[in-house]
Amino acid sequence: MKRTYLRFFPVLILILVACNFANAISTPAPVVTSTPTTVPSPEVTLAPLPGDLGSGDVTGKVTDAVTGMPIANATVTCEHSSYISKEADRCNRTTTTDQDGVFLFEKVFFHDTDTIKLTVDAPGYQTEKITQAFFTWNNWEADISLNHVP
Repeated sequence: MKRTYLRFFPVLILILVACNFANAISTPAPVVTSTPTTVPSPEVTLAPLPGDLGSGDVTGKVTDAVTGMPIANATVTCEHSSYISKEADRCNRTTTTDQDGVFLFEKVFFHDTDTIKLTVDAPGYQTEKITQAFFTWNNWEADISLNHVP
């Protein structure tokens, strides 16, 4: 029985060598290119800072101080200063009131130490400025009454 095993041993070795040789031939070699590849940078998510209140709205209504009637097409300018908030999410823009005297600045990022100043202009009325220098939540509703030009 010992002799039968020894007789097949060289055949078995030959089969194993042939299989490994066939695998080596069928596996393509990796292609090396000379062009540099760009490694994508990972997304960086910053933790919220103390005092961050998140995104919200600055909204309000502009009315006549004497009659209480809404003032349509008044120009409302928002100036937003912050030591912390991202520049792109600040309320530094201008809008006009609708027929009901309502204005809206959407997606404004609030931090509790931000300062927001609203300036309201309307033909025939005195310019009004109001400032909010501290926030406890991420919305500011500022109703503004305008006086007629004397």
